[in-house]
Amino acid sequence: MERLGVRHVHCHFANHPALAGFLVHRLTGIPFSFTAHGSDLNVDRTMLPQKIAEAAFAVTISETNRRRGVQQAYNEEHGINPTTVRKAVTDILSLLRPDTTAPMPGKDQRKRRPQEDKVLKELAELPEAELARLIQTLEEEMHEAAAELKFEYAARLRDEVNELRRELRDAG
Repeated sequence: MERLGVRHVHCHFANHPALAGFLVHRLTGIPFSFTAHGSDLNVDRTMLPQKIAEAAFAVTISETNRRRGVQQAYNEEHGINPTTVRKAVTDILSLLRPDTTAPMPGKDQRKRRPQEDKVLKELAELPEAELARLIQTLEEEMHEAAAELKFEYAARLRDEVNELRRELRDAG
């Protein structure tokens, strides 16, 4: 290969072709890279952490696969075997909210706290134009949060925007 002037080997799949590239690299020192597909990362993962570690670069067909591959390689290298957390939704909600406000099965809605009533009263007194501007600002902040992968924060902002829209609709 060196006689032919090969300076890099790219393998189209992360399983057998990448193994061949890995061996060429080990035997000749010629750098290799590979493209990983979903089945490469989820079905046949033979030596995947070693291939990723020694490859000049690895390409995936989606960002999700790239992240999954990096995480799985890290887990294998450090002996981590991830398991699913199994909890009821009400258990999780009770951690996020005080017991008095967490929705429970059989209840129609959560109880409002006194601070919420005060905020809703102040919102009702805002002029419609100001309320619409506030909604627009919160929507922009929500989109920024989602772009920064802060999904929980974006969801809270979405809920606030929906509540404000209800207020605007009720006022109009």
